[in-house]
Amino acid sequence: MLCGKKCLMEPMGKSTLSCSREPACTFFKSCSTLLYTLSVIQVVIFVALASLQLIPSYSGSIKQRATVTATTLAPTTTAEQTTSSKIDDSLWSKVFLNKAEVVLSTKAPLPANVTKVTCSYNINDLKLKGPMDITFDNEPPTMEELNKMYPDVSNGGSYKPKHCLALHKVAIIVPYRNRELHLRYFLFYMHPFLMRQNLDYKIYIINQHGNGTFNRAKLLNVGFIESLSDYAFQCFTFHDVDLIPEDDRILYTCPPSPRHLSRGVDKFKYKLPYVGLFGGAVQLKKEHFIKVNGFSNTFWGWGGEDDEFSRRLQVSRLPKLRYPADIAKYKMIRHKHEKGNEVNPDRYNKLQKAFYQMHKDGLSTLAYWVRKRSHICRLSHM
Repeated sequence: MLCGKKCLMEPMGKSTLSCSREPACTFFKSCSTLLYTLSVIQVVIFVALASLQLIPSYSGSIKQRATVTATTLAPTTTAEQTTSSKIDDSLWSKVFLNKAEVVLSTKAPLPANVTKVTCSYNINDLKLKGPMDITFDNEPPTMEELNKMYPDVSNGGSYKPKHCLALHKVAIIVPYRNRELHLRYFLFYMHPFLMRQNLDYKIYIINQHGNGTFNRAKLLNVGFIESLSDYAFQCFTFHDVDLIPEDDRILYTCPPSPRHLSRGVDKFKYKLPYVGLFGGAVQLKKEHFIKVNGFSNTFWGWGGEDDEFSRRLQVSRLPKLRYPADIAKYKMIRHKHEKGNEVNPDRYNKLQKAFYQMHKDGLSTLAYWVRKRSHICRLSHM
């Protein structure tokens, strides 16, 4: 193209931009011949490398390639940058589908990160420890010490494996107020636990401002909206700050159906208190959480919101998944009900309304304002 432009821009006379026919066009022809020769050599090298499997194969559909490109190139944005924006999945798909078509039609070299192999989630491939010794006898590291302990975790609590391309983008949403000791234990144990599972994750601490009655379920709804505005997460883990998994074979990968993680807790002798329980630590895909309209916003105080949410799943015909009882074990940090989180005396009455209130109460009616956002000490706090 440069030879062509030189030919076209060669002036003849005062008012024309026609080509001079002699030296410039001769130069253009020689350049085009050279470029053609180089392109042939490039194709031969490309085919040779492909046959030796030194470059990735391009077999598969355009749609499949677009998915790989989108997964690799999707940018990370901070909460400060996108306070209220929503990610349009259809727009992203179109953009990266066009990108994939351009790459294939021009045979341009792929970006370096696209060639990264995808992470394996086979239990034998992950560097897991299995049962872990979880103790709360010693003082947990301070926030400053935690900041130095996990340099691979970015300031803001996000992590991506460097050696492979993560296939699971997970937001860890923790409702919180006035439990710094518990939070330090949580970060100390959870970051290495999640990193060993090759997850693209970020921890969000959703702090209710003031000393009014605590509303755990509403904070989880807020965490969903805020994290979705921050990054293209595929699934969401709603996690109490006082629960720590005792076995890293409890994979926090995105589940095909809603998953109850904390099946067995030491407080209940590692037995499921009742079949319908869906609380403590749970996971849902984005589309499933939207389908049930999130949690109810009306449960102020302790208790009831998890059972009401379980009924939403039942109404929506979304089966619950659980890991085997010998693996799904959690340890709880013992504590008393703090002021402002007393037992909700109206919780049983509200449970009776779950079947016909779920589409009138939840994400669709969520109202809140963010007083402060901060990215500190390996977590995002708001």
